[in-house]
Amino acid sequence: MTDEHPWAARPTPGRPRPAPAPPGAGDDGLAERTVANVRSRLAELDGLDTADHVAVFDAVHRELADVLGRLDRDPGPERPGPGPSGRPH
Repeated sequence: MTDEHPWAARPTPGRPRPAPAPPGAGDDGLAERTVANVRSRLAELDGLDTADHVAVFDAVHRELADVLGRLDRDPGPERPGPGPSGRPH
């Protein structure tokens, strides 16, 4: 991460990936896009030297932790909770 742009990703071996949008730039589908990106990066491990796997795992872990942190800070629109019966309204 950089001090100027905390959302900027560190370079890792393998295919470059697009930098995530800055926080607050619209997180619609963020979790789904992140999971798809992570799965793609993990699928490319076979083409990398084993020594490079740890760097990819570390980068994927940072990316997932960052996204989970952003989702915790901005849970999105409020959804109605369960009614008295325990079922959604």
